[in-house]
Amino acid sequence: MPTSADSAEIDSSEPEIVLAPVGSTGLSSAVQIAMIAVFMLALLFAYGRWRTGSVELVWPWLMGRQLLFTPIKVELGNVSPNQMIEKQIRVINLSSKRLSIVGSQKSCGCIGLDEFPIDIDSGRSQNLRINIVAATAAGKFEHYVKFFTNSSSGNVVLITVLGTAVLLYLRSER
Repeated sequence: MPTSADSAEIDSSEPEIVLAPVGSTGLSSAVQIAMIAVFMLALLFAYGRWRTGSVELVWPWLMGRQLLFTPIKVELGNVSPNQMIEKQIRVINLSSKRLSIVGSQKSCGCIGLDEFPIDIDSGRSQNLRINIVAATAAGKFEHYVKFFTNSSSGNVVLITVLGTAVLLYLRSER
């Protein structure tokens, strides 16, 4: 019969290290960091959406633009040749000071604009009026307007105007 002294042997061997399988104790650190980064980007995007008022303006805002123009691509669709179309471009001043649109350059005389300079107070927005006369002949047309600003972050903004002049024929009833 063994005594208590016999069962109290001291094990002098190295302790055994048992590694748990990867992922068995929760998410790995890399996945956790990636999830935090995605959450932070989503939070930044949501703040940018709130700050600019538009999903399409978040990227220019993240790039540091102080004057944001929307839309930057004006699609007129099908219009009659020589038809006059009026469109509005919204300009938002996200800076802490008053900024101005000081001038423009048009691709053709078929585009009419407001008079310059146009001042926009900090935190405010203003609509710019653009009058476009469609092409004289049937077919696609593309024009642009470059707006020049006194903003320190990107002082030139390009607006593209696209459309198709379509001849409409009325069928006469007999």
